[in-house]
Amino acid sequence: MICGERKRKIVIDLTEDDDKIPSENTSLEKISFESQLAEIRKRRKADFQCERQKAEKSKPVAFVLAPGSGNGMAGITPICASLGCRVERLKKWAGIEYKHMETNMQMITKLAESCLDSNIVFVGYSYGCRVIARLLASRPDLARCALFISYPLFDPVPPNRAHNGMFRADELASVPSHVTLRLMSGASDHFLATHWQPLPQGPDALRMTMKRTKATSSLHVLPDTGHCIHFDSDSRAIRPLLSSLDELRKVAAASPGLLSPP
Repeated sequence: MICGERKRKIVIDLTEDDDKIPSENTSLEKISFESQLAEIRKRRKADFQCERQKAEKSKPVAFVLAPGSGNGMAGITPICASLGCRVERLKKWAGIEYKHMETNMQMITKLAESCLDSNIVFVGYSYGCRVIARLLASRPDLARCALFISYPLFDPVPPNRAHNGMFRADELASVPSHVTLRLMSGASDHFLATHWQPLPQGPDALRMTMKRTKATSSLHVLPDTGHCIHFDSDSRAIRPLLSSLDELRKVAAASPGLLSPP
């Protein structure tokens, strides 16, 4: 050190990262300390904004459950709750005849609208799948994800189109394009068999109908299983259910805000 020259001491803001701050030996010929410090702050601000944007985009998720015609959910509710999300389940339908459909849709809509601080994943079981399918077609703003379990594709007897409004297959096909749709069904589900309509039987009938929907859809078939899937006792069914729920949870969490109501 040249005689008479004082060693310059640099005071830094300890709130910054130590490994990003220039040392006290930085020469005056290099970029000034102030410029480097400004660059550090700029970089940290950008990182903070990026993390904040990620947090804003990742919204909490709520599962809204629509039960079967007997108002049961076959052990699905606690499995949904195990993923740490809010779970809202409709306790009882107004009825299961066609004349009750509009009222049932309103009941599910009210339940979903109580969760609008979250991104919604609809979970339907049997009859509940039909209600949700119709609801998504009429209110596409409510959700971007749905899981249909044991979708009852066919009536036990030939339906009267004038009375029913649309076939059950048409209800499934009406799910809109922005929805990520997952289906689970038993290979021996008697609601996938028909003898009064020239269509494939079993899961193939469901796959054929899925081709008509614009939604991004996939089907998981459980072998040696009928219409009633008992998730509280059938361990083979739990893993694919959890996998589908978790996939839809992640899709919903990363989804942007809901669409504008029609």
